[in-house]
Amino acid sequence: MTEFIGMFSGGKDSLVACHKHWIDNNKPKDFKVVYCKTGVGLNEDYVKGICEKFGWELIMVEPAPHETFDKFVERFSFPHQGMHSAVMGFLKWHPIRKWHNQQKKAGRNITFISGRRKKESARRKRMKSNKEMVVTEGMKFWSYIFNMETVEVWDYLKEHDLQRSPTYDTMHLSGDCLCGAFSSKGGE
Repeated sequence: MTEFIGMFSGGKDSLVACHKHWIDNNKPKDFKVVYCKTGVGLNEDYVKGICEKFGWELIMVEPAPHETFDKFVERFSFPHQGMHSAVMGFLKWHPIRKWHNQQKKAGRNITFISGRRKKESARRKRMKSNKEMVVTEGMKFWSYIFNMETVEVWDYLKEHDLQRSPTYDTMHLSGDCLCGAFSSKGGE
């Protein structure tokens, strides 16, 4: 049996994906979300508050001590264009993969609910992996709001009175990893 676990970064898309899946499945009391504690720490309290509000079980994973955001910056400088995948590997991919592998060994069949959207950025539109369901390294990711337009995401937030992260209000990103914060002039 497949177990669906939300991936909640604290950004608007992951919030909508997790909330919509939870609502569409009659608010299961055992809904779980995984959050990568990257060391940036700008939205951890927000994520905890949302999970508490809806009764979601929060699973926190974090990078190895040698793969934190600080260590990445010391080694490679601030993430810039072309480094998104590297910093994502350090801060999110490795911890999620490690946790997933532990769960798989325990016999769990997990599909992660992702907030990835087809048109969320120009970069995303060009990616070969820009699909609703992606399976990589034995992990399954279902982009639950894949076809939602940005305006639909904002409408969903408003309709369900979902509070955005204060970090999103000031930085216009979730603030959990800063993996794309320096990807282009003006932060686009």
